[in-house]
Amino acid sequence: PRAYILRISPDDIKEHVKTHYTADRMVIAGAGAIDHDELCRLGEQMFGGVPSETETGTGQPILQPAYFVGSDYEERWDYMDKAYVGFAYPTCGWNDPDTYPLMMVHGLLGEGNKGEYGSYNNLSQTHRMLLANEDGMNYCDRYMTFNTLYKDTGLFGVYYECHPYDLDHCTTTLRKADEQIRLRAFAPGIEYGS
Repeated sequence: PRAYILRISPDDIKEHVKTHYTADRMVIAGAGAIDHDELCRLGEQMFGGVPSETETGTGQPILQPAYFVGSDYEERWDYMDKAYVGFAYPTCGWNDPDTYPLMMVHGLLGEGNKGEYGSYNNLSQTHRMLLANEDGMNYCDRYMTFNTLYKDTGLFGVYYECHPYDLDHCTTTLRKADEQIRLRAFAPGIEYGS
């Protein structure tokens, strides 16, 4: 609302800029056919006067690692013709040795949708169980495994869409497949990386 905007004083804006516009919170990026040295020179010319970090005494934000908090949120809409479901787990970051087995689990669980041709021949057993079952049923409209990695943490999970009547089958199939593959990928005695 306009009243909130009018309450902002020039001192508020200066304090905000002083706190948040520092070199440790900025990135200069270039794309295409650019000269790296020229980009560095222009960056220094334009941003050389920016403080390297927030001065003491200002409201510097405290940067703490994000913690994943498990939860279960369900919302039921009986008029919808599909269930949209996702489940995820906190995992390691990029530099952890467990990154490689997680990538393998991600690949083995696979992804797919019922509009794809050749589901019966897909290498992923999970894909075949959901989209090309021997009983001729497509229990899932589509599913997607994700493995999002950050510096010191990550999120691994599955998103899927299915008819509400197939929800139990899809959930059970995906959770069992996830558990079986993870048990094999993280088995004692297997070493990944160098």
